[in-house]
Amino acid sequence: MSDKKEANEKNGNGKKQQNTSNVEVAFPKAEILSSAASFDVTPEVLAGAVYVIEKTELTKSEVEKAIKDFRSKEVK
Repeated sequence: MSDKKEANEKNGNGKKQQNTSNVEVAFPKAEILSSAASFDVTPEVLAGAVYVIEKTELTKSEVEKAIKDFRSKEVK
């Protein structure tokens, strides 16, 4: 029975398939704030975007969404 299970776990090349998922890594805010160039924005824009977020660690997609939302806000 274990032979069938092992055979099902192998792909056509005889190698075991790896479970890959789309898990994003979260980074501390301080590290994100020091890498504004990675998001192609100025440090001021990045600081304004993440200022309202209460979390201490953010993923890249969360930061990108925060920047997009921040840029679309109306200036009063």
